[in-house]
Amino acid sequence: MARTPAHQEKAPLLMGDLRELRLPIVTDLCLATIALTWIWWLVIFPEQEYPAQLPLLAPPMLPSTIALGVLLAKRAPLWARSLLLLVGFEATFTLGYFWSLNPVWLYYQVLTIVVAGLLVGRKATFIAASLAALVSVQCIRMAVGQADLSLIAPLAGLLLGTAATSWLSSGSLY
Repeated sequence: MARTPAHQEKAPLLMGDLRELRLPIVTDLCLATIALTWIWWLVIFPEQEYPAQLPLLAPPMLPSTIALGVLLAKRAPLWARSLLLLVGFEATFTLGYFWSLNPVWLYYQVLTIVVAGLLVGRKATFIAASLAALVSVQCIRMAVGQADLSLIAPLAGLLLGTAATSWLSSGSLY
């Protein structure tokens, strides 16, 4: 009878260990997201005229609503909860850009890249960076009418640099 290599026998155990390590990260990220969006509300809301403008108030609503949903969906698989959280972050930054046309929103996508590395794995950092770059190019193209290289090049460099840094720094963890 052929023996399986030791690393293959340990793989299911390792994946279980990683899942156990990632569970509190998801919870902590959700709680931090809710807390930070409430602080955001406290800063933005008093400055609003009555009635409040939805484009300025919606970005903090989206991540806190999704984070609350992820917290309440404890029976859902961890990968689904992680994906929902990542999509929520990306949607928040994309909508923030479209509603304000401020490119700063697109730079916040680095948070999605780092969180993808934490929740999904090292390869996810480059997948998240690639998707964030594609979303950014499309956002700028739709808002400006063309792909403005002066906006895209620094952003693409930051996104790829963040992915590389996250990948390198998480190497010893995995």
